[in-house]
Amino acid sequence: MVASDYIIIPVQSESFALEGMAQLLKVISLVKSRLSNKLKVLGILLTMYNSNTRSSKEVLKEVKSYYKKEIFKTIIPRNVAITDSTMAGLPVVNYKKGASASKSYIELSKEIIRRLKV
Repeated sequence: MVASDYIIIPVQSESFALEGMAQLLKVISLVKSRLSNKLKVLGILLTMYNSNTRSSKEVLKEVKSYYKKEIFKTIIPRNVAITDSTMAGLPVVNYKKGASASKSYIELSKEIIRRLKV
């Protein structure tokens, strides 16, 4: 974190994720105040999202209510292609370009570029 200008916080769409995110935000604040004032949260990324589960919907609702400006519009869905690509040792966009997760990661990269104004 000390060597970084930006950080992306991935948040699994599961019940204990918000607690972990709160702890990570405390660590980021500590790093900023003591070691690297330039560190900024570029965004919060919801991952492993399944619109059919109550927990995913609740986590999305909670994150949006507290961090509306920081949350990326792109949400990474729970998708078997991610697991399979990991086992194959390939990025999901190379393993199965048409998968919903691949499309989401491509959208995320565009969103990151926009936020960085590159």
